[in-house]
Amino acid sequence: LDEVLEEGGILEAFDLAYMPPPVSFNSWTDFRGWCGRCDVILSRCQNEDTSNIFAHDASGDNTPRHVQSAQSQRRQANYLQVISRAPNALAEVLESSPYEIPPMLLERLKSNGDIQSLARRLTSGVHFEPSV
Repeated sequence: LDEVLEEGGILEAFDLAYMPPPVSFNSWTDFRGWCGRCDVILSRCQNEDTSNIFAHDASGDNTPRHVQSAQSQRRQANYLQVISRAPNALAEVLESSPYEIPPMLLERLKSNGDIQSLARRLTSGVHFEPSV
């Protein structure tokens, strides 16, 4: 779902609503550029151990970043959680042109974010105590 949201322009919407980007990025658009660059770097490293590859991004801060697949980075950024915790400014952006997402669909995305979070916790071994 993260890929679908990204293709639909969610990162631009995050920037328009001034949503804080992942740590050490200036914007969500910069984050997307870095993810694309990582996939290019990883495609050149076939049959090599890629667990310790670092590179510099184009932001000019000269800080080496760990190279991971775009899919891994999208998963860590967790777009649905960003939507779930977003202020009303994001809802206003997403409900207006060019996105025009109906409020009901936006609420469903927030709900899916909760379900996604729970599913990820369960598959990572987090134990939940049933209520008595």
